[in-house]
Amino acid sequence: MVFGANRFHFVALKPDIMDMVAPELAKRESDVSRLQAAIESSALFYTAMRSEGVAASDVIGAELADAESGLSSEKRVTIYLAP
Repeated sequence: MVFGANRFHFVALKPDIMDMVAPELAKRESDVSRLQAAIESSALFYTAMRSEGVAASDVIGAELADAESGLSSEKRVTIYLAP
């Protein structure tokens, strides 16, 4: 998939929320590892994360949404982080 991102939003989950999602994260450990590796190997994601001081190992999920422009090649990205 090729796309541009016009906005990154980083959301650090609170400990009580992490407790709720921990069982699902345990089931999807390999998926999370692949996501972290993909993010780390993407210049677009890597640069955005470095500018915010976020490490790929903190990432537990990501969401892509269409940008306000309506262009399918442009996305808003939300990155979910472990506390």
